[in-house]
Amino acid sequence: MRRSRPRDRHVRTTMALTLATLPLGAVTAHAHPLKPKQSFALRIGIDDGHSTVRPGDRLTYITNVSNTGQEKTPDLLLTQTLVPGLKLVSSTPKGTVSEGRITWKSALPTGKTDQFSVTVQVGRLPGRLQRLAAVACASTKAGKRPIVCATHSDRLQAPATAGFKDQLTALAFNRFFWSSTAGAGALLVAALVLVRRRKPRLTP
Repeated sequence: MRRSRPRDRHVRTTMALTLATLPLGAVTAHAHPLKPKQSFALRIGIDDGHSTVRPGDRLTYITNVSNTGQEKTPDLLLTQTLVPGLKLVSSTPKGTVSEGRITWKSALPTGKTDQFSVTVQVGRLPGRLQRLAAVACASTKAGKRPIVCATHSDRLQAPATAGFKDQLTALAFNRFFWSSTAGAGALLVAALVLVRRRKPRLTP
């Protein structure tokens, strides 16, 4: 029978003491590592196809939400802001409007993309507003914070003005009007002078 060397006994004793001092469950966790839980991942984008807008324009915002993860999402709340001054014309699918936003509910399987569209009419917007922004977000029903958000911003322009051709026409008309007025005035003055010269003098 082979006798254990003092060095071997020392190694076994050290290992036993090390295991004894580990927290309860640490050995089991080391022997059976937990498999990482797979989760869903979302991507979102919003666009209306414009970079500048003005009052009176009609815009259609398109929002795309994709699940790029490895499992189905829970029920999601998808929202888009509606700035004061925007009149909602339609939405596809039909959403719920409340507190300056429109909301939909959706659950996305892995690899699936859902699309939502909102058509609005640009009316009278708040003063000093230089850009018209729309924000789209996705969150879970239980979550207080959005998972992902996206924004789209358009530069606001002043109300429509006359085109270059119309401006030239107006300028030509103005010149004609004032020249005609001046000419008529000169003719009137000349006529008055002529009448005054031809007026017979009364003899006493």
